[in-house]
Amino acid sequence: MTHGVKTNSDPIREVYVTDPKRPSVQKLADEYGISYNTLKDISIRETWSQLRDDFHQKVADETYQRQISLESKRRADLLDQGKLLAQKIIDRLLSTSEEFTVADLDRMHRLLSFTAGDVDSRAGATQPDISGILKKLSEKADSAKNGDIPRIARKSA
Repeated sequence: MTHGVKTNSDPIREVYVTDPKRPSVQKLADEYGISYNTLKDISIRETWSQLRDDFHQKVADETYQRQISLESKRRADLLDQGKLLAQKIIDRLLSTSEEFTVADLDRMHRLLSFTAGDVDSRAGATQPDISGILKKLSEKADSAKNGDIPRIARKSA
C-alpha cells in the first residue's frame, strides 16, 4: 500500500478484537490485502491488543456470571424438590395408620441418611435446610425403630 492512502481499518479491527480464533495482524493484513507494516502501525496506534484483551475478558466475565446464575437456579430447584419430597414423606408418616416393622424403619433410615448426604453433596454445604430436614426425618426413623414414637408401632417380623 502506498503512503498517504487512508485505510478504513474498522472492519479489520472488529475481526482482530472479536474473533475467538484471535487472528494475527499478519494474517489479517494478508486476508485484506493491506501492508503488514501499515496494519501493524494502525493496530499499535489504536491499541488493538488492549481492546482484544478487554473484549475477551468481558466475554469471560459475562459467561462466568451466566454460569453462576444457572448454578444458583439449579441449586434452588434442587432444594425446592428436596423440600417437597421431605414434606411428602412427613405427610405420609403422619397420615398412615399402618404399622412399620423394624426392617421397614431400617430401610427408611438408610434412605433418609443417603438422601441427606446426596442433597449435601449436590446442593453444597451452604444450603443446610433440606439436608437438615432429611436428617431430622432420619432421627425420627431411629426413634421409631426404638419404639419412641407412639404412632409407629413395631410389628413382629
